[in-house]
Amino acid sequence: MGTLDSYWETNLELTKSLPELNLYCEEWKIQTRSEEKPPVKFGKHGSSSCSLISNGAIINGEVSRSIISPGVYIEKGAVVKNSIIFNNSIIRSNSIIDKTIVDKEVEIKENCKIGYGDDHTANREKPDLLANGLNIIAKRATIPEGTTMGRNCRVFSYVGKNGFDGKNISSGSTIKSGVGKKIAEGDEKIIEEINV
Repeated sequence: MGTLDSYWETNLELTKSLPELNLYCEEWKIQTRSEEKPPVKFGKHGSSSCSLISNGAIINGEVSRSIISPGVYIEKGAVVKNSIIFNNSIIRSNSIIDKTIVDKEVEIKENCKIGYGDDHTANREKPDLLANGLNIIAKRATIPEGTTMGRNCRVFSYVGKNGFDGKNISSGSTIKSGVGKKIAEGDEKIIEEINV
């Protein structure tokens, strides 16, 4: 059975110059159904290296060794590295995201540091799931401005400002409660299933 670490590692393998699964191999074409979005757009201060960036993304910050999904918006001064950012998520200005899987429609407010420091304390609730420095932020969560989050942390779906007890989240923490984005019709039945 796959793990979050193997999922993260396998995806980031695709950012290598010549990955084992070559997405550009003429003999073995991979066809995917993508959303109809405009091409990726890089602003004046936007840059990327060793990354896969999908249609509809707008990059005004720095992206390295990451996978950016359709509709993601990365503001000026933001840095995303070693991460997977899913559809329609927003990384606000001057936030730094490292070794994190960010689910769909997440908003990380200004001046956050996610995946910060060298403390690799395993997640206290799921040490078998998160012990190698990877963070998980679930669907439609909102990370408040100025939050510093260590490593091996979990943030549940729909968590908002009220779910955070202070601005410093220590390595190995799990954030479960609080009001984030409005729960979409039908989602209330599957929230427990999509929380890691």
